[in-house]
Amino acid sequence: MGEERRIVVSIDFGTTFSGVAWAETSQPDVQHVLSDWPSLGSSRNSPKVPTELRKIATGWQWGFQIPKAAKRNRFFKLRLDEPSDTKTDGESAQELTRVFLTCLYAHFISVLESHLSPSVVQSTPMDVVVTVPAIWSNNAKQETENAASSAGFGTERNIKLISEPEAAALYTIKYLSPSVLQTGRRFVVCDAGGGTVDLITYEVAKVQPLQMREVTEGTGGKCGSSMLNMRFRRYLKQAHGDKYWTDERLVLALSEFESFKKDFSPRGEPLTLKVDSSLGLRRNRFTIPQDDMTIKIWDPIMRDIICLINEQISMADDDVAAVVLVGGFGQNRYLKSRVRDAITPRTRVLQPENGVTAVVKGAVIYGLGNYQPAMAPVGISSRVARRSYGTCLLAKYDPSKHDRNEAFWSEKEEEWVVIEMCWFIRKGQSYPEGKPSKIEYQCDIPVFMGHKPQADIEIFSNDDEREAPIHLSGTTKRVATLFLDLHKIPKSAKSAAKKRKLGWHRYYCLTGVIEASYGSAMITYTVKLGGVTHDVIRRVEMAADTREGGPPPSTLAAQLVENIAASSKAPRTDENSELKGLLAIIQRVKDKPALLKSSDDRLEHNHMLIYVYCRVVLENIKLDDPFLDRANVRTESQKAINFLRFTIKETPEMISPPDELVQPTSAGDQARSTYCRALVAIAQASLKSYSIGRFAASKLVQELILLSSQYPTIGEDTDVWRSMNVLRQAIGSSSQDSFLESIHPSKFQNEELRKGIQDLHLNYTAPHQVANASKRRKISEEPTDSLAILTQGIYETLQVTPPPDDDVVMFEQIYM
Repeated sequence: MGEERRIVVSIDFGTTFSGVAWAETSQPDVQHVLSDWPSLGSSRNSPKVPTELRKIATGWQWGFQIPKAAKRNRFFKLRLDEPSDTKTDGESAQELTRVFLTCLYAHFISVLESHLSPSVVQSTPMDVVVTVPAIWSNNAKQETENAASSAGFGTERNIKLISEPEAAALYTIKYLSPSVLQTGRRFVVCDAGGGTVDLITYEVAKVQPLQMREVTEGTGGKCGSSMLNMRFRRYLKQAHGDKYWTDERLVLALSEFESFKKDFSPRGEPLTLKVDSSLGLRRNRFTIPQDDMTIKIWDPIMRDIICLINEQISMADDDVAAVVLVGGFGQNRYLKSRVRDAITPRTRVLQPENGVTAVVKGAVIYGLGNYQPAMAPVGISSRVARRSYGTCLLAKYDPSKHDRNEAFWSEKEEEWVVIEMCWFIRKGQSYPEGKPSKIEYQCDIPVFMGHKPQADIEIFSNDDEREAPIHLSGTTKRVATLFLDLHKIPKSAKSAAKKRKLGWHRYYCLTGVIEASYGSAMITYTVKLGGVTHDVIRRVEMAADTREGGPPPSTLAAQLVENIAASSKAPRTDENSELKGLLAIIQRVKDKPALLKSSDDRLEHNHMLIYVYCRVVLENIKLDDPFLDRANVRTESQKAINFLRFTIKETPEMISPPDELVQPTSAGDQARSTYCRALVAIAQASLKSYSIGRFAASKLVQELILLSSQYPTIGEDTDVWRSMNVLRQAIGSSSQDSFLESIHPSKFQNEELRKGIQDLHLNYTAPHQVANASKRRKISEEPTDSLAILTQGIYETLQVTPPPDDDVVMFEQIYM
């Protein structure tokens, strides 16, 4: 095994540029980086190739093959990390990624065959390492792996994933000075690329041999160099209008900007573009003032990156010896100077040589180390989990530990049991390389009825910053399923196993072990059952994944604020004094995070961020920036919601039942009446915006379910119970044509509430069929429907001042 010749190839699939490197296990110190790329008429020498595609009649052009002024597909990598990808020219991000990697694979094989010969390439096993952003979701990682496999690079068995900052660290650490490479010294690796900026902080665990360990969770954001292009394009359109700056003219202008931004300095020469005579400019030249270039285009992106770096330094207890800038954008001199000015002088800012290829070379080192650890000059001794992973197992009910509402009687176990979450990976904890976490589980196989050929083990994840829940909850999502072939279990193992009888059936009771190894960008599972180590078939639940990672909410908000404020397609926003004021507040907080001095300040600010995000989505505000179209804003708003619910430790539940809600008194009657109105209003909001309604209601419904069994005042056959079921159906996952009979308006005791439910029945379409969210009414108008009357009643009961007559209100606003 150790002497077998293998080829290790790495793919740095980037937003704007991609690279490929390879090495042989027989010569691990010799790493080859592809630098000759096909182009129009000849080859092009470059360490990377543009991640661009152009569809033509005969197929696809890619990279340098695309003519300079031609329209092209770009930035499709970023869309892999969006839950609802919109197609570009009829192609999804997944398909474009597959096509691009197919072109990359074909070119790589041709280069490899010219170097080694076709026969050697065909007979030599190949291992593939693909880099992914540290902040990416399970979905996006799986999509990338699938695309690489479909392109020809291999199968799941020989394709490994590594986070981009870890790959960069593996390569660049050898360039750090001895003063940094001392045991216990910490350094931040900032991989600034075309689309994303990824960061992880490492500590030198051992010098000989060199070992590093992660000390923080990876963070990052979509604030790479492509965002400069977006701001530059918007600046041109604001200067001369959409009509002049056609796609063809923008392509040429952006080409000039690409060259200009590499050596940008506020004190340098300004960028001058050649323009058409129709603009009436002197000598047909348009010069962008350096102040505009600095303040309007560069500085917002610089602030985002500095915010992320400072966040990592803070997470590392302000004990960081150096910040290492790698990646294409990381080589920018202006970025280095801005980072240098923003952090403490005792922390060095480094830009290693060949930082552009640091990620792709580091990925080769990782692949060699996977094959044989001695081949890698540096290793990662441990990593910090970015989320919790576990599975559901049956456990004996323990009243001191479990929720009694989760307990049920098991005839098989002959005792009270619960379904308990067993977490083998816990968010924020450190996991050593090569030492899997283990949990035991029991598998019962029928003796006489034949056993299933396959057993399933569901894997769940949780993003909660607090202790991961002991029971399944709304914050826990299924992310994968492991399949086991039970035919592999030998008869001897079943014969030796304990047997139990239940009714007419008998079972073999086998004890197994689930092992999970936390890697750079993926988790490897192994299951041992019946004396056999099973080859696990893993299926990732693509639709069930929640978004993970991302920049702090303030960074997300700032990106959105700038696009709303500058967009030529959002005139209504400029006219709305309330929203305009909120945007200004968000911008001030982004510039000065210290303004949020307490947990209450942070809570209030995050509520406001969610409100602003949702307003943009609900009012269908159009943005110039393609990264922040309506679908993407919806994604970003969900990220903000996740931060509010799961990562702000001081955040209480948004709505929780007041104590008087369950009291059999007149005050309790009033509280229940108000509560029912709130439930109905949120249900109405759910019909307009599913994500907002579900966010507002999920914990509310769960708590009512728990309380209803204890207090008859909110139990079954009450308006509270019926209102809760209305809300449950409105946010439910099943699509029904009408409301259930049990929540028919005639069932409600309160007449005013009955009318509100009647209106809900009339307006109801089905879950996930979002109604027109642009319908609003002025407060000064006389309300004509029962829901409007309910709204006014809620204002009075909650003592909330209605907006002025010239403003508008939506149900969502009351609760956000």
